Amino acid sequence: VDEYISPITKVVGIGSGSTVVYVIERILQRELIVQNGLTLGDVDAYPEIDVTIDGADENSKVLGEKWIQGVPIEVIPFAYTRVIMALKTLGCDNPVLRMAMAKAGP
Repeated sequence: VDEYISPITKVVGIGSGSTVVYVIERILQRELIVQNGLTLGDVDAYPEIDVTIDGADENSKVLGEKWIQGVPIEVIPFAYTRVIMALKTLGCDNPVLRMAMAKAGP
């Protein structure tokens, strides 16, 4: 999507394949970021990220209880080693890798 759709693209033909939903989601993500005055980039351009948010729709009533069980962090495969090192630096004694089974990504 990022390779073929630029800010000047006005008309996009969308097929009916099972993965087309991911194309639309990516386009909407980019538009939302730009419309709100944020900088759109990737980890190569910004290797040091201050904060990452992947949703804010969780129910926080039992948040304290969930922390005892651990906090899941989604990590792209090539960043795994760096994230593990950072977690250990922050005081996480035993970060555990759990592969996603029912997601579209890794």
